[in-house]
Amino acid sequence: MTRTTRTARHPARTPAHTAAAPPTPESSTMTPAQKARYGTAIHESAHAITATVLGHTVRKITLGTVDPEHPHRLGTCVYATRFDDQDRAAICYAGPYAQAFYLHGGPPTPKAIRSALDGTEDYAAMTAAGDTRPAEVPRLVVSCWSSITMLANRVYMRGSATQADVDAALQLPRDDLDGRHHALAVIRSGSVPGSFTIVAPLP
Repeated sequence: MTRTTRTARHPARTPAHTAAAPPTPESSTMTPAQKARYGTAIHESAHAITATVLGHTVRKITLGTVDPEHPHRLGTCVYATRFDDQDRAAICYAGPYAQAFYLHGGPPTPKAIRSALDGTEDYAAMTAAGDTRPAEVPRLVVSCWSSITMLANRVYMRGSATQADVDAALQLPRDDLDGRHHALAVIRSGSVPGSFTIVAPLP
């Protein structure tokens, strides 16, 4: 079996490394409780987006306390695949970093990051994995910010999301496994989801 070589066509590259957080659903009229709920949606969506970009599968994202053993959790992201330590650290860091990015209105300060991580299960998992500041995460969160907020809107409004929703937010090719893998590789390299089209050469 021969595999077609795919390329990514970039009709318009628009780096967003200094982009501010975009408007959220009726953000100007949100109560503090609603803003906190949306921040949690951002947090869980960033976990899911990062996991998917790194090649993992998400079972479900849920907003609201769903685990009686952990009543302090305001949201969950459940995965169908296991991670190595490097991916675990990145996925765990993405949630607090994205939430701090949202609350700060752009890239958070080191103090804001420390505050977001302090005492969290994510930080404990990052420490256990041996990487408390995965260097690629800030760039990934910024380049995928529109995808994170798109998914967060779904989670905020409906209370849950699935891998299909994550794929839609990342604008991954449907019914094309090879194209999907190529698109994820292009995103990992720094391209903004939706800023390119995966094409294969004519036979």
